[in-house]
Amino acid sequence: MTGKDHYIKAEEKLKAKDFQSAITCFSQALKENYMSSEMLFKRGWAKMKIELYNEAITDFDKAIELDPGNASYYSERGICWHLMEKNNLSVMDMNTAIELEPDYGYRYSSRAYIRDKMGDTAGGVDDYLKAIELDPEDSISMNNLGMLQEKLGYMNKAKSNYEKADILAAQNTPIKAAIETVNAQQKQAVEISLFTKYIVLISSVFVKKGVLKEYLDFIKKMLK
Repeated sequence: MTGKDHYIKAEEKLKAKDFQSAITCFSQALKENYMSSEMLFKRGWAKMKIELYNEAITDFDKAIELDPGNASYYSERGICWHLMEKNNLSVMDMNTAIELEPDYGYRYSSRAYIRDKMGDTAGGVDDYLKAIELDPEDSISMNNLGMLQEKLGYMNKAKSNYEKADILAAQNTPIKAAIETVNAQQKQAVEISLFTKYIVLISSVFVKKGVLKEYLDFIKKMLK
């Protein structure tokens, strides 16, 4: 098989959520000198999925070396840093992703979660507000904004944003289900892994691109 053949097979394994096999195929492609920043990034993502965090960071680092202007690479590495409980490094990568794509609301909603986890809940509120400014129909960010406002004691503002989120979510069943999942966990005081939160945060973006279902399927499986 050629390097390209191994890469195509790796893509198939990735779609099937067979992450270990995908990693093997990506590695075979690399041995055949079939290399790209995207392939290293995807192999890193697969490694992150099976909790090989240090190895994932190495792949993300290499992908960034080859394509330092790709915001998604920094964002995913930021997620991995968080899963390794290195939030200072995580927020630095989220900052870079925002610098590269300042008009993309998801970048702010991603950082909002990290900032809240670092104790900067007010900063998280600011990021959600920016995300909503960029995408007024982002019901997920609106719901999560309400959560942080409630945490800070701004009950009226929180209630208002919950109501707005409900109205928007009612128009989209998958989004409504995602919000209900997060809220149920919040009420039970169960910690949500960043990857799960990340999936919920970006769902409104991906639904516009027609690929939401693949991501929402992870939500229950990724709860810790």
